[in-house]
Amino acid sequence: MPPKLALAINVEPEPESIRISDDSLTVLTQSHNPVSFTAEGMRLKNEGVFYKARISEKDIRIIKKLGQGASSIVYKGFLVRENKFVAVKKINVFERETRHQMINDLKALCDAPSNVPGLVSFYGAYHVPESGQISIVLEYVDGGSLADVLAKVGRIPENVLSKMTSKILRALAYLHKEKHLRPTAEMLLGHPFITKTSASDPSVSLKDFMQCVFNPHDKLDEIAIVFAHNYYALLNAGVVRLRDLAPLYSAESTLRYDGDSTVGCDAILAKLQSVAHMHAGWKVTHEVVDVQCQPLGFYGSALVNVAGRLESPAAANKPQPFTEVFVLSQMQVGQEGEKGGRGGRGLGGAWNSRVNP
Repeated sequence: MPPKLALAINVEPEPESIRISDDSLTVLTQSHNPVSFTAEGMRLKNEGVFYKARISEKDIRIIKKLGQGASSIVYKGFLVRENKFVAVKKINVFERETRHQMINDLKALCDAPSNVPGLVSFYGAYHVPESGQISIVLEYVDGGSLADVLAKVGRIPENVLSKMTSKILRALAYLHKEKHLRPTAEMLLGHPFITKTSASDPSVSLKDFMQCVFNPHDKLDEIAIVFAHNYYALLNAGVVRLRDLAPLYSAESTLRYDGDSTVGCDAILAKLQSVAHMHAGWKVTHEVVDVQCQPLGFYGSALVNVAGRLESPAAANKPQPFTEVFVLSQMQVGQEGEKGGRGGRGLGGAWNSRVNP
């Protein structure tokens, strides 16, 4: 029998690139600068500069799923402390290529300043130990893509398209600001297509155009969420902030509390103040858990159901669930409503509301 041959290959072990502990996850990069993630945020060192961002899963209310790729899922969320909608990208870090791409993206996001028009803002990233995922929190780009706009309007007016192109070029000019690159974007900013519209019609508003493109009902879910979180934040602040709720009520708004009805803005605020004084010693706070919005038959109005928990620091008091129903009717700022509504700058304008605890 011929002898058996054995092929011996000396393979260098791949250096460990991810470390997991009970409360953190650390990714090692080729430059040996570790990126650490915890449930409370991230810490990254890039070119000798440390970047820290404190953000956690409890800061964000996930609203809905936006899309899914091969290695990540993107959700729409609401960042309560910033009062803003955000995009949350959840990434599986146990795939090597995905992990390396994520680190490159994070370095670019950390390097970019937050005050450059046209660049998406970065709020931070955190680790979710239960799922082993890293969640990256970015600015939510409202309105969709240009393809979505074209699908709705068929054709974008030239003056609006000029404004859009100008904003894109300014963002590209910042990204290509290095001296060894040819400043193509800056040169294009002087193109007649850009300068003609800017000079002849400086009043063109992209915001107004986008508001005309989309159905106002598409915004009701977002308005309801912002309203609910701001409303209960003011309630939690105590008596001193209750007057800030005035723009939310009209002369015909109704508050039902403990079986009694109160009508009118001043009467409602007085009732809320008495309730706040009654519960001041308990330090009760409202935590919003879920907001459901259903459009009503008339323009810009909705029925909003809020579910939450009442919490108290007293050890014997367990969180108590609560539900409330609001009827929101949108009016233009400074205008009177059909039934004597009050105009004012509040949550997206002026509102009438009906509360049913």
